[in-house]
Amino acid sequence: MKQKFTEILTRHLFVIRSRLTVHGRLLTVLILCSISFAQWVTTSIDTLTASITRKAITMQALAIDDNQTLHAIWTERTGSGINCIFYSHKAPDSNWTASELVADSTNNDPVLGVEVNSGRVHIAYTRTLSTYPELFYATNQTGNWERIQLTTNDVYDWSPTIAVKGNQAHIAWITIDSLGEYRIAYGIYSSGSWRKEILYGSQLGDFGLGAAPYIALEPEGIPHISYRGGNYGDYHIHHAENPFGDTTWLYEILYTVNANDFSSALAAKRNGELFLVASGNDGWGFPFRTCYLHRPANSPNWEPYQLMTADASATLRGFAMDSNFVHITWERVSGNILTEEIYHCSNYLGHWFNSGIRPDGQTSYGALVIDNCHRGHCLVVSGANIDSQQVYCLHSAPFTGLCENKNSKMLKLKHRGSFIIHPPIQLKLSALGRQGCREVYVYNSCGNLIARIPVRKDNTLFVSEHLLPSGIYIGRYQQSVLTFVIVK
Repeated sequence: MKQKFTEILTRHLFVIRSRLTVHGRLLTVLILCSISFAQWVTTSIDTLTASITRKAITMQALAIDDNQTLHAIWTERTGSGINCIFYSHKAPDSNWTASELVADSTNNDPVLGVEVNSGRVHIAYTRTLSTYPELFYATNQTGNWERIQLTTNDVYDWSPTIAVKGNQAHIAWITIDSLGEYRIAYGIYSSGSWRKEILYGSQLGDFGLGAAPYIALEPEGIPHISYRGGNYGDYHIHHAENPFGDTTWLYEILYTVNANDFSSALAAKRNGELFLVASGNDGWGFPFRTCYLHRPANSPNWEPYQLMTADASATLRGFAMDSNFVHITWERVSGNILTEEIYHCSNYLGHWFNSGIRPDGQTSYGALVIDNCHRGHCLVVSGANIDSQQVYCLHSAPFTGLCENKNSKMLKLKHRGSFIIHPPIQLKLSALGRQGCREVYVYNSCGNLIARIPVRKDNTLFVSEHLLPSGIYIGRYQQSVLTFVIVK
């Protein structure tokens, strides 16, 4: 029984040791605190589909507007063997609407963008008319779904990605130029007007249909496109941007720990600041690793990559931003086989933290958004086999960081030797007098200095009721360190 209890604590608690004196008593500090607020915690799961058939989604199958309404799309295999696109949305404190048929026939790779003010939906997808797939666009501006064919190339138009600014849909996709070379194409659709161009500087190689482009816009409308470039055996993520607003595109190649990178996603902010994630492997097929790259504002140079998924073999499935914090979903890979286990990773605690969302061996994809309350929403497809699947949306508890978690029951546990503070309280720290320290520097869990508490002449430290919110803190004085938990 004791061993079982120890195993439970090990799985669910951080254990931190320190030494200090409280009211003249020297204690060895054993701090136990819940890690539930440091990971994805699913609070509810919604089922979006009624029929149990083959389903599929893309990385851009889920979006959120300024009213915090969620918008979702997916493809569903019908009894006649064709892929139909469906749409549903969910307002706060409401249920998902009945699914709406957006497009029937043979449709692939639908991606979704919304006008954040109005909630108007923009969808790009491909549809095979005769021999080759063409690019299509759909919107619900009039209350009914309007479908428009954007290309008539009679060549492959494939793998669209979308970003919306105002009432304009910016779309990038894979096409073939007049010389038979795979290229990235880019277009803007707005109120019946369609303008497109081919990025002739994009080099996609002999197997260019796998380039997997991803588009993002700066607030000023400057487009950025990341994609897999190069040829077989030498794949890396390429980045194209158009800061001039004409036909002049700038190109660069990005490198990570991987020998080959295959997929990516990015977000753009003012003055060219970019947040990019890339997924690839060692060139032999495994392990898969996902890395993060950041380009500061007003800088042409990227900071060194960071490995996000530690030792896990992981491939990218979803991407979202919350302020300057990056969130992704990823699928575990065993060898070179997808395991249908979905995980979450973010740096909102100041370092990369990975946790399971639905690691059940039956779940795929993982489109992701974060709302304005810092809660995650993840769209997945799950089922016992490929022809028996449902679309689910999983909702998480807020990602608020350690110091804002005021309701964790684990913080109130009264273990022997635990250093748990209920302000106001006065602490006597025995080492302070010898070291002549007059201030204690208090840092939050992310390492940020947030308070400087003066030490009284009798070597006591007074923690007032309003000094700090509930949470975990580290105090530094001279060469000593103490760690304490505040509970209110």
